[in-house]
Amino acid sequence: MRLFPKGEEVKKTPTTICNVVGVFLMNENNEEINMEFALSLVVKNGSEVKVCKMSKSFEAHYRWGYAEFISLKELEDNPDYYLPHGILNIRCNFTIFHSEVVEKGPARKRKREVETCESMKKFMSNLALSDSLR
Repeated sequence: MRLFPKGEEVKKTPTTICNVVGVFLMNENNEEINMEFALSLVVKNGSEVKVCKMSKSFEAHYRWGYAEFISLKELEDNPDYYLPHGILNIRCNFTIFHSEVVEKGPARKRKREVETCESMKKFMSNLALSDSLR
């Protein structure tokens, strides 16, 4: 997930001031992935608003999202609601699906499952992928 706290970079020019938060999901792999996801904004009472649920195929190096997920004015006008403890919380729950042809029994499939789990473990523990705006 990539977050643009002052708008999507490609739409900005040196004199442009963007007044929106942009949120994108990205596939930085060399392979297509299929996923189901729910993208939402977690507010003061822990409930989720601006929920987007869908299934989508992401080609290699593809991104999809909202260039205008929420306006900065909306955040500034309602900080107690949208920014509990001064933090913007964006949640993305996802499931990635993949298919694989198994040529020689379950041992090969099991190895791929372990590799996938290890890749996800490494991905999820990467603090550089965690954004917190204060």
